[in-house]
Amino acid sequence: METARWRFDMPHVGDRMELYLLGDMHIGTLACDVPLLKDFIAHIRKRPNARVLLMGDAIDAIGPFDKRLDIETLDYDTRSGKPVIDFQVDAACAILKPIAPIILGVLTGNHEEKVRTQSGSDPTYQICKELKIKYLKWHVLAALDFTIGNSVHRVVLDAAHGRFAGRKAGGAMNRIYDIAGYFPTADIVARGHSHHLFCDYEPTLVLGKILDIEERKVWGCNTGSFFRAYQQGVTSYAEQWDCSPSALGCVRFTFTHARPKTNKRVVVIKGEKMTAEDVR
Repeated sequence: METARWRFDMPHVGDRMELYLLGDMHIGTLACDVPLLKDFIAHIRKRPNARVLLMGDAIDAIGPFDKRLDIETLDYDTRSGKPVIDFQVDAACAILKPIAPIILGVLTGNHEEKVRTQSGSDPTYQICKELKIKYLKWHVLAALDFTIGNSVHRVVLDAAHGRFAGRKAGGAMNRIYDIAGYFPTADIVARGHSHHLFCDYEPTLVLGKILDIEERKVWGCNTGSFFRAYQQGVTSYAEQWDCSPSALGCVRFTFTHARPKTNKRVVVIKGEKMTAEDVR
């Protein structure tokens, strides 16, 4: 497990920062919707004060050692002279390079982990090295420290690629809130892997400093994917396993410097899922 701290200055009421949780891109398979992924990246580039966290499975990373390998589903140029995994790493770097300066870190996924454990080579490390991005490995507990006025407001993010792969979105959501109990200070719990796309919060109640009851929102999300399981003319392993089609996209959190009626400066968190309609 890794820890991290990211600092942001938001001196004025109304200042905001956007964090995009982008994962399960599966670059290197024909199931990856590359045009849609590029539209998301173009959208993010245009947003002021945007940051990105990559949630794992950036590449499909299915090679000769993997029983899921199907040559017909590879998005691969045999003329490149590169091994399949290296080809996918280079393709991912090319796609992600335009937003590399605003990527806070990269989590690895189960697809890259299988390559690492069976070959001794780590494709996520290669991507991070090429793009000069922090490698967060499997799981990160991060402090997002916002300077607002004369104080610092901390938002705690618990993020990992995850392993839960239930067929129903409801099961994934329940699992997210189970995990939230492991890290009670977390304001946001984010997982990938399932390819479900949802973002919502559960209210909790805390006792304030002046013995008032305050509501604290705990956000939970599955961060979606860019893996289109069902396409005419393409057979994916997800189709063979009768996995459900899922909405493609990612999750965005907006952090806004606000001063509500109490006159106390705060950071307001808003989470939402984003799909093609939001970027095209």
